[in-house]
Amino acid sequence: MKLSPIIRNGMVVQAGKPVFVHGSGAGYVTARFMGAERSLESHGGEWVLEFPPLSYGGPYEMELDLDGRREVITDIVVGEVILFAGQSNIQFRLEESNVPECGYADDGCARIYVCPRPEAGDRITPDNGWVKCGRENAGFWSALAYLTVREARSAGIPYVGAVVCCQGASVIESWIPESLTDVPELRLPKEKLFSDHADYPWNTPGFMYRYAMKAIMPYSFGNAVWYQGESNTSPDEAAIYPEFLRLLVENIRKDCRDGALPFRIVQIADTRDCPGWLGIQKAQSDFCTASERTYLVKSGDISEKDMIHPITKSPLAARIFLDMREKGDI
Repeated sequence: MKLSPIIRNGMVVQAGKPVFVHGSGAGYVTARFMGAERSLESHGGEWVLEFPPLSYGGPYEMELDLDGRREVITDIVVGEVILFAGQSNIQFRLEESNVPECGYADDGCARIYVCPRPEAGDRITPDNGWVKCGRENAGFWSALAYLTVREARSAGIPYVGAVVCCQGASVIESWIPESLTDVPELRLPKEKLFSDHADYPWNTPGFMYRYAMKAIMPYSFGNAVWYQGESNTSPDEAAIYPEFLRLLVENIRKDCRDGALPFRIVQIADTRDCPGWLGIQKAQSDFCTASERTYLVKSGDISEKDMIHPITKSPLAARIFLDMREKGDI
């Protein structure tokens, strides 16, 4: 039996929501955490144990018996956990931004878990588990994740965790299970797709969902941030993008077992003035207007207009956190 890769030493669990412990394999599993015990027998495949919600605090330990093999997960803290998902503007590292190195924080109460990517070269990977923020590694964080977490820490939240699932130049349908998008109205011919579909091997339906996100679920989050759309900017894709967003949000909420998980949809910046690009911006706005617990965060007025990867991310992070605060989501 084995644990999900996100169930590791140093993990941040979401306050006020269930704590899920999950993994795969056949056998008997028992977990003891915060005075509670949960057990089950698995006949193979995936298994999940659920513990009751907790208040801010820690560090704590969890003891597990995985079919006779004892494991202890240490340094577990309870705070706010934010999912950051999407393409290159989530992947964009702090060291690539205009935040000076002298501003990097040394803060063990801010932590990050990075899901796998099909491209090699990341300095923080799932093999590192949950990583505490330090001046030596802050530059390798997603800039938007780091800056949003710093906003939360500056507001007095004792522990904040960022879970980052991203892949540059990824299309939205790669992040949705293929079974949900296998309908004629969502399958466009190649000539009507933006070029990123053909240029990158991960841009097939469901690829990034299977590769990066599925293994960490279920996990409780206080908020989710989705920043993607640049790779779907053909006019025909823009027309169906709201339906893709609906499927994406509903599936993540289902996997998290949290039908009310609030989403911030970052509207792509004002980099281009063409029908497909403007169509994606409108699709993002229309979806948020029509959907519950989904909120548009504009980036165009606070981002460089000549960069597809704006280097100024601090005002956007502040805007995201302020919106969470104002709506009572954090």
